[in-house]
Amino acid sequence: MFAQMVDMTLTVDHGHMYHGDEIINGLNLGLLIIRVVVGVTLATHGLNKIFGGG
Repeated sequence: MFAQMVDMTLTVDHGHMYHGDEIINGLNLGLLIIRVVVGVTLATHGLNKIFGGG
C-alpha cells in the first residue's frame, strides 16, 4: 500500500515536471506568495513606525 502511494507520488511529480503550464503556474504561485509575504512585512514595518514601534 505504501509503495503504491510512493509510486503515485513519483508519477505525479514527473508528470508535473514535463507540463509547461504546471511549471508556469507554480512560478506564478511562488511569485504571488513572495509578493504577499513582502507586502505584509512592509505593511507591518510601516504600522510599527506609525505607532512608534520598531
